[in-house]
Amino acid sequence: MNNNFNNFGSDFGSMNDLFNQLMGNMGGYSTENRRYKINGREVTPEEFAFYRQTGRLPSNEEMQAAQAAQQGKMKQDGILAKLGTNLTQQARDGKLDPVIGRNKEIQETAEILARRTKNNPVLVGDAGVGKTAVVEGLAQAIVNGDVPAAIKNKEIISIDISGLEAGTQYRGSFEENIQNLIKEVKAAGNIILFFDEIHQILGAGSTGDGQGSKGLADILKPALSRGEMTVIGATTQDEYRNTIMKNAALARRFNEVKVNAPSPEDTFKILQGIRPLYEAHHNIELPDAVLKAAVDYSVQYIPQRSLPDKAIDLIDVTAAHLASQHPVTDIKTLEADIAEAKAKQEEFAQKEDYESAINEKMRIQKLQEEIDNHTENQKVVAQVNDVAEAVERMTGIPVSQMGASDIERLKDMKSRLQAHVIGQDKAVEAVSKAI
Repeated sequence: MNNNFNNFGSDFGSMNDLFNQLMGNMGGYSTENRRYKINGREVTPEEFAFYRQTGRLPSNEEMQAAQAAQQGKMKQDGILAKLGTNLTQQARDGKLDPVIGRNKEIQETAEILARRTKNNPVLVGDAGVGKTAVVEGLAQAIVNGDVPAAIKNKEIISIDISGLEAGTQYRGSFEENIQNLIKEVKAAGNIILFFDEIHQILGAGSTGDGQGSKGLADILKPALSRGEMTVIGATTQDEYRNTIMKNAALARRFNEVKVNAPSPEDTFKILQGIRPLYEAHHNIELPDAVLKAAVDYSVQYIPQRSLPDKAIDLIDVTAAHLASQHPVTDIKTLEADIAEAKAKQEEFAQKEDYESAINEKMRIQKLQEEIDNHTENQKVVAQVNDVAEAVERMTGIPVSQMGASDIERLKDMKSRLQAHVIGQDKAVEAVSKAI
């Protein structure tokens, strides 16, 4: 019987093929047009697969669960999984920094996304003002439920534009990547794509050879116009004006959200909000005076960059330098010593050398106390002069060698020059900023 079965089964790739063939012969299943019937009722392929496994048709809840599982499997192998970063999931996991002082921009972005049409916001502002932070703040607002109902279940996926082009040396490969991306977004139904430096989409994927190769913008425009996908962009004012606005068909699909640099006062509040993260990372205490100095010095001596980015960088550089000058206890070495002492303690106990075992136990306790107390014992408090030295390393300006009176005179330079130079306000302002 086994031989007969093997011979019979050899004509088919598997028992599934045998089952499908038998069903096809009985008229219940057609392999050509992929129509499935059970007891005269036409069913979906998913329902048919469930019936074959369980002997019954699935309930609505079971079908929804199966579809969700299938979508999850597709996402693992798709473009979104390979090139995307789920900011909403990072917000759920607590991996995003707190966003402070951007409630207005976050609310405006959320309102645009909640629109029925033309619901694609583009964040426009100088480099370093916090455009990406606005998107991260929106992701946190979605997780907290502080958004309009239309976007409360959305997932914000950040896409690397350069990653879409990677490995697409043949014309058509890039277009295929984008089409697959659009299909995944449509299938999921709750995805918002975030493109940082969105002006790059005008050149991405286009070969410029005049042979019909489409760029990213050309492929996205139909999907955006039909409302099949929602996009958040971020770019600088110059790039927005020189690229996006010059492409009228693309510009119509976006609504501008201006992101201005925060004031020094707001920047100080931002630094206070993120201070615990930098203190924990560097094991350095950062008093308010140090944060205030970082804001003032960055405004005074790093005019070519924007707040809050330059103040945050100054704090990071200061803390990193201090941490390198005061290395903390090597915890891994202590833990290895504890493991070695425990092994020796057990060995001495088995040999009934209880005195040596007690000595090893005391050594273990001492090492554990050193681990427990290393943070408090080794924590360094940053000083204002440390910030001044960091400015000196970054700019070459000897701020640490300047007295308070020198700094105050420099701050008041503009008004004192204007008292002597009449009718040259712009020149005076330029000179004051440069100095």
